[in-house]
Amino acid sequence: MSRRDHGRLLPGDVTYVEDPSPPVGPFMLDKREVIVAFERAYLISLMRYYRGHVSKSARQACIQRSALQRLLKRHGLKSADFRKVTE
Repeated sequence: MSRRDHGRLLPGDVTYVEDPSPPVGPFMLDKREVIVAFERAYLISLMRYYRGHVSKSARQACIQRSALQRLLKRHGLKSADFRKVTE
């Protein structure tokens, strides 16, 4: 079983890069922006992989289906948009 079989990051999977620029704004505001960007990217990746199947996506993310649906709604994403066949 590979390290990424379950789609989870492990300690060695993240590389930190030193950025010489100072923080841009208040910590909590910057933190929230990072979390929102991560959530959206994660949801898009998850929904693409499972082609809009909410139950399978929720199972993979280890969250309840209703929680996933709330996250999708919060980010303006619709599962139906990921079900379309691309050619």
